[in-house]
Amino acid sequence: MKKWLAQSRKFILFLLPLAFGLIGLAGVAGEPFLNSLYQCIGMYLMDYGDTPPNLWVEIARWTAPLATAS
Repeated sequence: MKKWLAQSRKFILFLLPLAFGLIGLAGVAGEPFLNSLYQCIGMYLMDYGDTPPNLWVEIARWTAPLATAS
């Protein structure tokens, strides 16, 4: 049970930047969903070169590489 809880916690922490990025790009900034998803996946590879349009994207941009490294 503890092992499952630890794995699920890690999975949730890995997907949290993706959710923040999608909220910031698709929800707040009004980008198309697939473009937002592509940009969010690029954040995990430190490939987001634009200026973040809002705080959601800024948080996702900094936490995605940390989630990848952990």
